[in-house]
Amino acid sequence: MTEFKTLSPPYDGTCTISPAFGNEGDTFTINCNLGWKSGNGPIVYKSWQKGSPDEQLHNVDIGKAIADPTSFVIKNAGPIMIEITDKSQEKTTITLTPKVTMLLDKWKAEFL
Repeated sequence: MTEFKTLSPPYDGTCTISPAFGNEGDTFTINCNLGWKSGNGPIVYKSWQKGSPDEQLHNVDIGKAIADPTSFVIKNAGPIMIEITDKSQEKTTITLTPKVTMLLDKWKAEFL
């Protein structure tokens, strides 16, 4: 019998986004703390807005700068995806869902 042992994906960390409410074109900030742990570092993270997977927002080595906030201009109402990955490619995915008002929707509400 062959046994395989896999390592756990990164755990015990959090990521937040602020503000929780905003408009298309506003600047939002992602903050992932240094609480992330893994038996197989280093840990890196990347983030993108769903609906535009080719548009990576951030990718840094967790041991160097992951505690630094990442700011970006929001482009649609899709959720923000954050993938935390360790050296063995074990992954934890977090979905952040700020409430975003699209400018066309805001215009319709004001003028129609």
